[in-house]
Amino acid sequence: MHSNTPAADKFAFPADLPVPQPLRDLLQACPQLRYSSASVSGFFAFHAEPPRAVARYFGGEGHASGQFAAQQLGVFGTQPDGAAIAVWRAPQGGMPVVYLGSEGGGRVLASDALQFLRLLGIGYGEFSLSGDMDDSPEEGSEVARELLEWLAGQGLAVPPTGEDIVSEAEQRWPDFDGWIEDAVQGRLQQSASGSAAPAAGAAHAPAPEGGGSPWVQMLACIGRRIDDPVVRQWLASVGAKPLKPARRTTTGPTSPRSPPASRFLPRGPPDTEACGPRSETGASGAPMS
Repeated sequence: MHSNTPAADKFAFPADLPVPQPLRDLLQACPQLRYSSASVSGFFAFHAEPPRAVARYFGGEGHASGQFAAQQLGVFGTQPDGAAIAVWRAPQGGMPVVYLGSEGGGRVLASDALQFLRLLGIGYGEFSLSGDMDDSPEEGSEVARELLEWLAGQGLAVPPTGEDIVSEAEQRWPDFDGWIEDAVQGRLQQSASGSAAPAAGAAHAPAPEGGGSPWVQMLACIGRRIDDPVVRQWLASVGAKPLKPARRTTTGPTSPRSPPASRFLPRGPPDTEACGPRSETGASGAPMS
């Protein structure tokens, strides 16, 4: 039977998806954080979930497109409402950290695992589909002592809000929610490079041959996703940048429940030594195969 408690430095990622080194380093240095009872920050807890279970976010185990999408995600965290936090092997490259809503939808939270751990250090109660995280957590928010000490040991500052971390990630990967929709609707298939891409036959306007005028190029963008190369080419030609993706209207970050005081510190710089040795990767966040 599969356990949802990750091993010391391992989760249940797809075999060809590496666990980011910062996650390994943190759990090797602070193994007590890997248990579901150890709320690391607010309602977040580390959690291992195999791809066959992750497929439920896209329609179930028998859903081919959803199964393939699940192979692009490495779940390492959860919230009590059933939402999951995962590393996403993005089609356009990179491994951002994303939020998978328990009732559908998702959003990008951080550019990589290291930035996500800084986001956890802020102390938001939980993550949701909406909110720019431009506000500080409510007074009394708490973060696990071990996490703050580990971040300090890496020389990483915890920002007062998550706005910059989330905004940077959303600018780089603006259409994760659209990728989820493609998976749910059965439109994902394996591309020649091995990544998940929209299936052939989708209703898109044909790309203009030989470039064409900006007007012709704009017409060719109709029906395409914001991260489609044709769309990005047109945006670059007119000097525009994609807007942040629209968000569903839900309650923003909430204040966490009250965990045992002995293991937690109020948000702020720790005054003790880090809980383990400094990571050999430092702040680079390079994944380890």
